[in-house]
Amino acid sequence: MSYQAFIYTKEKYNIDTRKVVDTLKNFKCDVNNQTINIHVGEYRFSITINDNPEVNSESLELIHQNKLPKDIQTNIRLEFSGDEDINMDYFNDYIFITTTLTDKGYIVYDLAGEEVMSGS
Repeated sequence: MSYQAFIYTKEKYNIDTRKVVDTLKNFKCDVNNQTINIHVGEYRFSITINDNPEVNSESLELIHQNKLPKDIQTNIRLEFSGDEDINMDYFNDYIFITTTLTDKGYIVYDLAGEEVMSGS
């Protein structure tokens, strides 16, 4: 299993790596261009900013399917992924990171469950 999610913000908020790293200050992070790497021991999660043109149409389709709220930025998202984790050793870390983001107002859409994740 690997972990994958799309992360959105409300319409009025900007996405940038500095804000995300500040939100994840309890984790060991480094930034490489538009990608934030989160290290948990030898394991790595990544969050990459994606503002390619197809993001808007994909986001609007998820809104149309009632899988995302209507008041999100549709032209940019963060794409969250994790290395392969066959034994799910880092599942709790995934939940902790995504809960940290949702608690700070980010909208996390889990691709495996096809649903918006809620915070703590």
